[in-house]
Amino acid sequence: MNKSMIWKLTVGDIVFKHNSDLLATLGSLDEPELVRKDILAKWWNIKSERELLQTLDWLEKEGHSAIYRQAKTGKATEFQKFFIEEFSDALQGVELLAWDLGRYASLARWGFHAGYLSEEQLWRLLDNTSEKLQSQYSSWAQFAEHYILGRFFWNGKPEEQQMYFALEFLLENDNSPWKIISWNTPLTDIGDGNWKRNNPFYVDLGTDGVERLINKQKYYRRSMAEDSQNPFIYNSFAHFLEEELMDPEEALKYYERAIKIDKKF
Repeated sequence: MNKSMIWKLTVGDIVFKHNSDLLATLGSLDEPELVRKDILAKWWNIKSERELLQTLDWLEKEGHSAIYRQAKTGKATEFQKFFIEEFSDALQGVELLAWDLGRYASLARWGFHAGYLSEEQLWRLLDNTSEKLQSQYSSWAQFAEHYILGRFFWNGKPEEQQMYFALEFLLENDNSPWKIISWNTPLTDIGDGNWKRNNPFYVDLGTDGVERLINKQKYYRRSMAEDSQNPFIYNSFAHFLEEELMDPEEALKYYERAIKIDKKF
């Protein structure tokens, strides 16, 4: 198992788990065109390789950490004043680095899946930031805590339930890559550069349409077995059954399971 390379992938896993997507690997349950349209274009305003690289450069060199610094020294909104008063001690020396570089890793993975980056480019980009990120935090738990603080600074809203389910899995579940890959994994030793070999999280969905549907279904069922009290996985699987397999009757069963697990869902 190439723990160094898996570390560089899984540091971007918070949002992937939040979305019930693939962990510690390359690719996505979403098709590349959907990632280009619904994630990169809609949420990031990225429509080309150039725009992707510009955004990654911004996250690495400025990001919301720069906005946070400006708020501390200049004009700030009422929410930013509250945030600084509450959390500036905890963020001293690191600012919002976990949020900026955690998103950096996620965005690079989406960029690769969307076809904007080669695999060689992807690994070079992840190499650029991983050691800096690792050196500033002592554990996955601390990284996650600071990521959530950055997300709070970004959207100004209390965290939604879906994110807490994601973090609980990543931090506590024995099937999580964070339970297998230590935060302090040496990152310079990449061996032969083969991240797939003996990687328990590697998923090859295939290229054939029917094969992909079968493998997606297998992945969802495995995820539900590993994280059986997470209603959002059942909801994602139900959506897959309804939209991709055109089976609303079967989908309804999983929507109902999600509600049964958590009536607030």
